[in-house]
Amino acid sequence: MSSIRVAALGTLLLTVAGCSSSATPTDSPPPPVNARCLPADSNLIGQLGAALSPGISVHNVYYVRSNEFDHVLFMSGEVEGDGFERADDIGTWATDLASGGATYYEINDVAAQSGGWIPGSARGYTMTSDGAAESAECAMGVPSATGTPGPTGTKTAAPTGTP
Repeated sequence: MSSIRVAALGTLLLTVAGCSSSATPTDSPPPPVNARCLPADSNLIGQLGAALSPGISVHNVYYVRSNEFDHVLFMSGEVEGDGFERADDIGTWATDLASGGATYYEINDVAAQSGGWIPGSARGYTMTSDGAAESAECAMGVPSATGTPGPTGTKTAAPTGTP
């Protein structure tokens, strides 16, 4: 085989190998463990972060639209910061989209300890409300019945207006 053919074959193989590899995006979370969950977008996360205490942030945020309450989303995420060192520190909140979605309600103790939103009991929202436990399940990455590993998303909320 001539040296030109060898060089051409080598170039072709390198080109094909380079085109066949694709990078996996690292800024989006993997599919949720519950089909009802969706990753929270930056608008929801930013609004949630508005009342977090200084030094507290929320990661891996998912939401579920409630079948029990019209226009209500339950959101859960892993809370990190002072006093929240455990991986299972999952906060759960609710927001009513019919009222503009700018008010959040604390559904569990972790949410209540991480900031200054309104207790969910004021609107009848609890962890047993449809959608609350499902959103927490996705934020925790609890494996589904099929044994699929849970999400490890990178969405983040941090308090706004803090130095």
